[in-house]
Amino acid sequence: MDTNRVTDLSFSTGLQQEVQSLMQQYNKYNLQAESGQKLTYPSDDPVAVGRVFTLRAEKSTIAQYNRNGDNVKTILDTTYASLKQLQELKTCVDSLAIDTSSELGLSKFSISSVQVNQFIEQAFTLLNSKFSGKYLFGGVTVSAEPFVATRDSYNNITAVTYRGTPSTVSVAMSVYVAENTSIRPFTSGLVNENLRDFVNHLIDLRTALNNRSAPDVRTQINVLKDDENNLLSAQGLVTGNMTRLDIATTQNSSRFIALGDQISRDADTNFDEVAIQVSNAMRAYQIAIQSGAKIMSVSVLDYL
Repeated sequence: MDTNRVTDLSFSTGLQQEVQSLMQQYNKYNLQAESGQKLTYPSDDPVAVGRVFTLRAEKSTIAQYNRNGDNVKTILDTTYASLKQLQELKTCVDSLAIDTSSELGLSKFSISSVQVNQFIEQAFTLLNSKFSGKYLFGGVTVSAEPFVATRDSYNNITAVTYRGTPSTVSVAMSVYVAENTSIRPFTSGLVNENLRDFVNHLIDLRTALNNRSAPDVRTQINVLKDDENNLLSAQGLVTGNMTRLDIATTQNSSRFIALGDQISRDADTNFDEVAIQVSNAMRAYQIAIQSGAKIMSVSVLDYL
C-alpha cells in the first residue's frame, strides 16, 4: 500500500474533524449571541449548569417565603386593626363609665347601659373577625367561631365563652417567611382569653349600670384598666411580628437580587466576550479551511 496515500487519507480525515469542531464551536458562540444564554445544554458547562439549578431552586424557595409573608402581613394588619378598634371602644367605655359614676340621675344610668350594650355587641363581633375564611382570634382553631355568646330572652349577651386554642396549649401555627424565620400570624390562647375577659367585664359594667350602682361602676372602671393593658400588650405582640416580617422581607429581597445576579453571570451571555469568541471561531475555521486546501493541493500534485 502506498504510504503517501494513507498519510493523505489520515490528514484529510483529521482536517475534516478539525473543521467540524471549529464549526460547532462557531455555532455554539453564535447561538449564545442570538439567545442571550451561554448555557444551552448541560454539556456546555456541567458545573455551572448544576450551580444554576441550585440557585434557581433557592430563588423559588424565597418566592414562596414572600408569598407566605404577604399572607402573614395581611393577617397581622387585620388583627392589629381589630385590636385597635377594641382599644378605641374601651376608651369610649371609660369616658362613659367615669361620667356616669359621678351622676346620680336614674336616666343617666339607663342611657349608659344601652350604650355599653351596643359596645358589647361591637366587641363580640370584632372577636369573631375573619380573614380569608379563617378566624383571627382562635389560635390554631381557625375554622370554627372561637367566641360564643349566651343571650337572654331580650337577645342581650349575658356571657361570652372562648372555645379556641386555650392558653394551656403551647401548640401554635407558625409560617416560614424567610430561612430560619417563622412567624405566628394568629394571636395566642392567652391573648384570646384576655379578650374574652374584656367583653365579660363590659357585661359586668352593664350590670352595674342596670343596678344604678355608682360604686360598682367605679369598681368596673378599675377592672377595665387591666383589660387596657392586655389590649396594649396584644397590639405590641402584633407590631413586633410586623417588624420581624419587615426585616425578613428585606433580607429576602436582597438575597433574591443576589441570586439573580449570580445566575446571570453563570447563564447569561456576555455580549462583548461572545462577540470576540464568534469572531475568533470564524477566523480559526477560515484559516483551517484555507490551510487544508493548500496542503491538499500540494498533495494532489504529488500524484501527477
